[in-house]
Amino acid sequence: MDKEEKTYRVGVFGHYGNNNLGDEAIITSVIQNIRERFCKIEVVGFSLKPCNTQDRHNIQSFPIRFDSSNYFKSEKSGNVKPKSPNNSNIFSNLRSLIKNILPENIKKSPVIFGFLYLLGNIGSEIRFLRNAREQLKNLDALIICGSHQCVDTRGGPWGHPYTLFKWIFLAKSTDAKVLIMSIGGGPILHTLSFWMLKKALIRANYLSYRDVGSKKLIEEYINGPEGPVYPDLAHGLKTKPDDTLRSDKQKTVAINLMPVYDSRYYPISNPEKYGNYLDQIAKFIDKVIEQGFRVYLYNNHTSDLLVIDDMLARLKNTESIDMEKVYVFRNEKVEDLINTISSADVIVATRFHSIVLPLNMCKPVLGICYHRKSKELLNDVGFENSYVDINKFTAEELYMKFNATLENITYVKENLEYQKQRYSTLIEEQWEQVVHLIKS
Repeated sequence: MDKEEKTYRVGVFGHYGNNNLGDEAIITSVIQNIRERFCKIEVVGFSLKPCNTQDRHNIQSFPIRFDSSNYFKSEKSGNVKPKSPNNSNIFSNLRSLIKNILPENIKKSPVIFGFLYLLGNIGSEIRFLRNAREQLKNLDALIICGSHQCVDTRGGPWGHPYTLFKWIFLAKSTDAKVLIMSIGGGPILHTLSFWMLKKALIRANYLSYRDVGSKKLIEEYINGPEGPVYPDLAHGLKTKPDDTLRSDKQKTVAINLMPVYDSRYYPISNPEKYGNYLDQIAKFIDKVIEQGFRVYLYNNHTSDLLVIDDMLARLKNTESIDMEKVYVFRNEKVEDLINTISSADVIVATRFHSIVLPLNMCKPVLGICYHRKSKELLNDVGFENSYVDINKFTAEELYMKFNATLENITYVKENLEYQKQRYSTLIEEQWEQVVHLIKS
């Protein structure tokens, strides 16, 4: 068969499939860019929830963990069916014995807890690894992308780091190229996580970082492999918002809320900080409504809806706020999120990708930053005065920066266009390198 006619098979791996529309925007962008660059291409997803991925992206998909919607195709019927755990009693008994010996505080350590969980399910894990390798055998490349690859705040070392570790080793054992694109790094809290990540990342055929902070963390703190910095892959998303959804010229600010410090979602619970976050945004909403704006409250992740409900309760108890000026957008798809952002004049966002996507659409955006990645991004695109720190901001500070954006709107829009073009050039440059590696 002529080389030009070959059908390439590429896997897209990440901790996605969990109704985080920012992560799904990355995957949508990756699939778009892959399909644009190959005449014949088959894309396979590897995600946390394969059913979600298949429905959302219309691609064949498989789980990245034995306990995440664990299933593989039946060889006989070709149908997808679940696999139930069938673990060895020896290992289950060994886990119980160790748990009985260890002090309670040690058992709760993410390192020990994760190890004991894996030990008790070792039979399922071994079968999973065998099946996973079968799915990788016919791949030309496995693309690893997304913000949450090098982090261990959820599940400790046996969560994201171990998942990345085993999949890279499995892929390399089948001769599939491992291409790690624009990954983020941190927080990383455990020594074992550093070790796993280093052993995995040095085996990649290609590696790039999403920002300088991630590059520094991996290269300096764990003496990991060097790699260039390229923008988050969601900056390469081709968007087609539905402009008909906005039927009037009413000035609108869209606000993305996130359950930072909320015990129902966030790994670090702090009711006082969460309450202050809501209080300051409620005061900000009061100010912008008084200025003549209407307000859209929207989610980037399903968990954001919890915060929207909390915010609505606060606003309804504030007599000065006209609730007829407050609207809620419950986004389920990336297209919904794009349309919500498109229909607003200014975005105020807490989640990282609710900052990325407005920038990609040349929409003025203010960040409420809970992580260095948001600050680094806004600094990099020349909007170093367009964000506040979630831990210490006030409604007055946010409102002042909001008005500064409006007063300098001509410069803001010109800079947005310039930065979009700059990022588009970098995105294209990275894809040229990756496509060359896949075809070589």
